[in-house]
Amino acid sequence: MAVIHSSKRRAMSVERQLSRLNALAHELRSLAQKLDDRREPSISRMAAANIGRGTPSRTALLNATRFAYRARRLRDGFFDPRLFGEPGWDMLLALYESALSHQRMTTGSLCRTSEVPPTTALRWIEELTATGLVCCEKSEDDRRVRYQVLTAQGFRAMTLYFTRLMIEAEEEMGSGPALPARLDVVR
Repeated sequence: MAVIHSSKRRAMSVERQLSRLNALAHELRSLAQKLDDRREPSISRMAAANIGRGTPSRTALLNATRFAYRARRLRDGFFDPRLFGEPGWDMLLALYESALSHQRMTTGSLCRTSEVPPTTALRWIEELTATGLVCCEKSEDDRRVRYQVLTAQGFRAMTLYFTRLMIEAEEEMGSGPALPARLDVVR
């Protein structure tokens, strides 16, 4: 009887230790996320050095990314979407937006953003991974879930692209004529 009682005590002790370790792991993940939320990526400094101007704010980059994605979808309303299939670009836009928003995208949600069949989307994810722009991360909470995220190289490239795009737009808008007063003038 004493042996059974001792075994139960040890099992309860192990359960308490596992529970405590799980709680500590959760707390560490939470602290790491809070630190990550406060940290501005050093990529912004690299973008500023490479372009020669200050890098736009995270909010400005996020707005530009969202605008680019909406513009792509708007175009589909006027032209046959098959003319301009760019699932890789749609995926990069979605991943950049999620990175700027401190979120992660599952593989399934990334496939849906590209608006192509799942097999095509998965081929594009493989291509983006092979070029070093995207990588896969496993979920710590659910072994079945995989997240797709931009690599540092991918984040840097998107930041440089949108920074340069905003500089070009600013220069163009400041020096050239605006849209014609009437759009029907443009043929």
